Amino acid sequence: MYIPMNIPEGNSILIMMSHDESTFNLNDGCHQAWQSSEQTFLQPKLKERGIMISNVLYLYGRVTVPEQTTHEQIILARLDPIHREATEYFEYGKNNEGYWSGEHLVNHITKVVILIFQLSYCPESVQGLFLFENAAGHCCYANDALHPINVSMRPGGKQYLLCAGWYQINGVKQIQEMIFPHNYEKFPNLSQGLKSVVEEGKLWHPHLRLDCMSCYCQQSKQILIQRKSVIDGLYCQKEPNYCSMKKQCGECLLLCKHSKDKISTGCCALKIISKQPDFHEQKVQLQEEVEQLCYLVLFLLEFHCELNWIEYYCGWSKKYARENCGYSIEALCDILPIALDSVMPQLIGKYYYKTQRILQAYCDGIVYGSKDFKKV
Repeated sequence: MYIPMNIPEGNSILIMMSHDESTFNLNDGCHQAWQSSEQTFLQPKLKERGIMISNVLYLYGRVTVPEQTTHEQIILARLDPIHREATEYFEYGKNNEGYWSGEHLVNHITKVVILIFQLSYCPESVQGLFLFENAAGHCCYANDALHPINVSMRPGGKQYLLCAGWYQINGVKQIQEMIFPHNYEKFPNLSQGLKSVVEEGKLWHPHLRLDCMSCYCQQSKQILIQRKSVIDGLYCQKEPNYCSMKKQCGECLLLCKHSKDKISTGCCALKIISKQPDFHEQKVQLQEEVEQLCYLVLFLLEFHCELNWIEYYCGWSKKYARENCGYSIEALCDILPIALDSVMPQLIGKYYYKTQRILQAYCDGIVYGSKDFKKV
């Protein structure tokens, strides 16, 4: 990629990189099926052994170590000199390497991809931007993150030690510690618990429960919807007065009792704390660690993988691997690097421009799957 030399001081060129994870199975060969010419044959999810890859693309090709980079420079950058591509191969399964997690992704991006990017470009003139899909594995929080699920109602016990939060009093930000001090008599260096945190913020009220999401009968569900509407400012006056279950629902009494309290600040402790600015502004672990290294992060809209050009790249690679399937894990290990290299850089660029046309079609109000959309 050509980088101009006369970049104005204080400015930088933005280079976007797209990430995706894809799975290749050892027995995923070619299959035949009768279908319409306008339909696509959907391959079934196979349960056999396989290899998952975590890969990153530029707009014009794969993220790789430049050819002019020496062996010593690669070792000095704490990279593996044998693998010059920013591709992670992971043989998943209980009896193999386990299962891919958010921690694996963070390590791959921060300890492999970013280091290769730094070997390729000068950080003073180039800014990297990572594009991730809005998947559950990409939205994991660190153990000390300000996330409601990381803390229990009561103090002490086996729960995560959260980092310090904050709240405002008369416009002044006050630091709020989530851990008792070391000289605290009862729970030294342990979590304060959710109740103590909510009380300190003057948000506690009697009969407040940890979570009111576990409801079973129709009455419980309607009360839960009512409480959610209070949060959004859409209060519903209708209150059910019956239990739809044959035996009285154990949640009904608790929910009805809870609904009579002051619920303008939330329906349960988890909802209250999640609406506070320090918890609300908490970023996921992947975004936190990447931004700490001075890189930018964007997440695609959920269920819109067609906006990610690496998806088409993975589809082409899978097609090649399927046509050359060896039906063994050894053959899969041999064919995967060839399959990933089979996609030409010019084709990757075409995939990127296709995603831009799809994005523009959405902006123009064209519906996905329509005749106009198929012309994109």
